Amino acid sequence: MSEYVSDAISRALSIRPEDRFASVAEFLTALTHPEVTVNRVDASKTVMAPRPPASNGTVPPTFATPPQPHKPTGLWIAVGIVALLILAGGGYFLLSYLGFIGGTPAEPTQTAAVAATATENIILPAATDTPETQPAAAETQAQTPIDTAASTTAAVDQSIGHGGKVAFVSNRQSDGFFQVWLMDVGKDANGNLVASNFQQLTTTPSDKSQPSWSPDGTKLLFTGASTEFARNGTPFAKDIFVVDVTQSDPTPLDLTKRAGDDVEAAWSPTGKKIAFTSYYRDDGMPQLFLMNPDGSEQVRLSERFAEHSPTWTPKDTYLYYVMDYADFSVLSMRDTWSKYASTKKFDMSSNAGRLGLVSQPQISLDGSMIAYTRTIGGKTNIYTATTVGRGATVTQLTDSNKDSSACWSPDAKWVLFTSARDDNSEIYIVGVDGKNSVNLTNFPSEEKDPAWQPVALP
Repeated sequence: MSEYVSDAISRALSIRPEDRFASVAEFLTALTHPEVTVNRVDASKTVMAPRPPASNGTVPPTFATPPQPHKPTGLWIAVGIVALLILAGGGYFLLSYLGFIGGTPAEPTQTAAVAATATENIILPAATDTPETQPAAAETQAQTPIDTAASTTAAVDQSIGHGGKVAFVSNRQSDGFFQVWLMDVGKDANGNLVASNFQQLTTTPSDKSQPSWSPDGTKLLFTGASTEFARNGTPFAKDIFVVDVTQSDPTPLDLTKRAGDDVEAAWSPTGKKIAFTSYYRDDGMPQLFLMNPDGSEQVRLSERFAEHSPTWTPKDTYLYYVMDYADFSVLSMRDTWSKYASTKKFDMSSNAGRLGLVSQPQISLDGSMIAYTRTIGGKTNIYTATTVGRGATVTQLTDSNKDSSACWSPDAKWVLFTSARDDNSEIYIVGVDGKNSVNLTNFPSEEKDPAWQPVALP
């Protein structure tokens, strides 16, 4: 390496800023034209050799033609440019770290700690073969709203209701079907009612609805597309399924396997029976059925009337349901002593009763209260009634005219329900006194049919 090239590179890499070249042009001049020297006056100043002034008073960058033997090759020019890049880029950060440029030197242990923390908080995307696949991956993530919902909802800091998870159905996942989901409901650190920890439970390609818990909270009933077919190949519409939520990858089991729609399953408090509604008849009249938890011994209870929407009192003492006749939808009841054969109205005060047009009744776990959907002129709201007095005390809980599918918290202090008051189906919660109504899901997708787990799993 020529002496002038070595001197130029050494000066460009000088630790002291005042010893380096004042510009890139000076550095290139020193590399390519050794006759135009750059002299050091002292340790703090550098000046260029005198040049003849131009006619306009400026100093043009004119250089004497160097002798041929001393002309540097392209290799040395490349070396000089690389050295300059090191000086301008990596050299700056190296000097910064060592404390020669701004601030104090960082402790290595602190740097390592910061780097470790940053790594833990970063989720790296999966490797792709070509950059063109990255936009497609980003689009797929954008179509999966569960990640957004989970990340923007405050975590539950205080549990309420004396229960566990809340099951509901939602089409928020990318497959577009209504699947069964689980969430936590409670209060955040500021005392606000919130839902968090959304988890998808089912994944099969069909719509689900009407989840209902077993009394021990380990299994979940729901309505889904039948897995059975008639002899002519026609599917059996909807069946009642059960899924064990204690399993890591649960597989739903088809219990009813019947022609027609089987819906509105309700597990008895003792765990011995499951009541459900079946639309197996050709005339479409809903009928009440009982079966064992494994789907065996399916027995029809209904005879002459349209009966549907079963719900149980504690110890299986009464099976409440809705009977439709004439223009009435009346809350009715069957008792265990007659093996649920005999029937009578809940409110005997009149043909229609004081509860109004009833649908979707739900009895609290202690048997003291009934929550239900009341229809008035096409408008639906949530009402409650005490079982004592059988309709003597009726309370309107909501007034949006678009509310349905109520369920109780295990301690009977809260009511979850479905509401379309915002022109989109969402899960709401309200106190038993009608106060503190809050939208828990608040998401562009549809959420409905809440069911509160009666006990919290360990």
